[in-house]
Amino acid sequence: MADTELPRLAEGTVDWDLVFDAPGSGLVARIEEARSAQDLQQAMQLILQTLFNREGDAERRAVFTNLVNEILADAKKTKNSVAAVMAEVKARVIQILHSIKEDRLKRARKALAAKALKARESEQSAQSAAAGPLGYDDRQPDQVHITVPKVTAASGVQPTPADDELIGDQPAPPGDELIGEQNDDDFNAWLDSSSSGNAAEAYEDTGGSERKSPEDFFADVIITSILNNLAALGSELKDRGSDTEKLPFVLSPAFATRLEPILRTHVLPGFTEGSYFTISQMSGKPRAQWLSSLTEIFSDPTQGLMLWERWQIAWRNATTQRDEPPPPFVDPAKQGIRGVMNRLLGSDDVFIEDVEMTQEEWQEAVEEARQENLRSREVWSLLKADSPDYQAPFDTDNHLLMTLFRSDEDMKIHVAKLRQFAKDSETAGRKFDTYLQGKDLDLPLLCACYNYPDELMSGEKAMVATFVAGLNRKQAEIALPLCCRFLGTAMGNRFAEE
Repeated sequence: MADTELPRLAEGTVDWDLVFDAPGSGLVARIEEARSAQDLQQAMQLILQTLFNREGDAERRAVFTNLVNEILADAKKTKNSVAAVMAEVKARVIQILHSIKEDRLKRARKALAAKALKARESEQSAQSAAAGPLGYDDRQPDQVHITVPKVTAASGVQPTPADDELIGDQPAPPGDELIGEQNDDDFNAWLDSSSSGNAAEAYEDTGGSERKSPEDFFADVIITSILNNLAALGSELKDRGSDTEKLPFVLSPAFATRLEPILRTHVLPGFTEGSYFTISQMSGKPRAQWLSSLTEIFSDPTQGLMLWERWQIAWRNATTQRDEPPPPFVDPAKQGIRGVMNRLLGSDDVFIEDVEMTQEEWQEAVEEARQENLRSREVWSLLKADSPDYQAPFDTDNHLLMTLFRSDEDMKIHVAKLRQFAKDSETAGRKFDTYLQGKDLDLPLLCACYNYPDELMSGEKAMVATFVAGLNRKQAEIALPLCCRFLGTAMGNRFAEE
């Protein structure tokens, strides 16, 4: 694929702001302004030519193209009109583009920092050569790395500094690759590095890594991460439920026990198959580095976003119903969603061509859809089955369960805030009303109440009732559906079951 000439700043780096956000011509703008399937297909081709145009980018082009096709297929399954399909695809592709843009901007900054450091070192080297070696009293603070002792001077023993303490943090070398280096600041938006680290440690403790294929190893780390995310929601629970009052499913270890085999059997196979590029990155390194490789991959915001997209597709395929395909022998231009798929996927060799089915192929596709729907009903029935140990999920909890793939870094912040509000009953309601604006506090409030019942659920009037005093029942059911369902009269008499 021929190189695409990209605009550059005076410093020599690519002007990624212009590439992505230039009005009318930027990648995001081209997606936003697409009004037809042909516009959208052309925008996709522009993305490939702009972002993945180097000789070694063939696999990345394939990954991005396959992901877009999966998003298209998922949108076709979940949306009921051509306009809804277009809107869904555009929104999700733009989200990926925003992540790629941030990654490229960071790399540009690192490249500039590395360039400046090299220039500064060259200048200092030239000055040193002219002036002769520095004596001890001539050294400046920024020319000597000062290591803080790890033990007190009274011990008389000073530890040997680690290599990274002597060297210090160095800017990373320049590069425009899509696959980024670990960046802990960005990881809280997707897969929490500490969670993946915990998952890695937990898996390592099993001693099973030597016996696992790359696919099984990847699946084990994903499972452990999800179960860790679930366990974190009830990390401070003292009462693990009783015969008279069962825990909500999201806080129940028994539900986690039920969830694991369902994920392994019905969700992870599809997710693992779609994550072949990630697995190949990991397995291309020595087995001892697989865990650190996955942590680095998960930490990259762009790859994290792509993994999240694939997880959503795998989850929906396993747990939700899809429409049967329309019968053949209809003009593709008038087939609604099928028509837009035909035009969007088109005949370009980068995209998968969608041709009109024969009657026999259509009958096979209908039967396949019915079998998949039967399997998804069975899977969802397993997930929401009644249990003597916990209050089972409802159909409306499908999305919540899907999001367990992602750790919620804001959860701890929200819970800490709610506990802080609870310390002052006079201002608690007002502060909660203000804090609720623009936030989803449903799960955090539920977790706070169950983890810290003495602070939020005790007394003649529970503090949680003070929090929601300014909401009528309808408003509360919209903003806090889980709390209304599981906390009941603790939120006030108006929330008692009817």
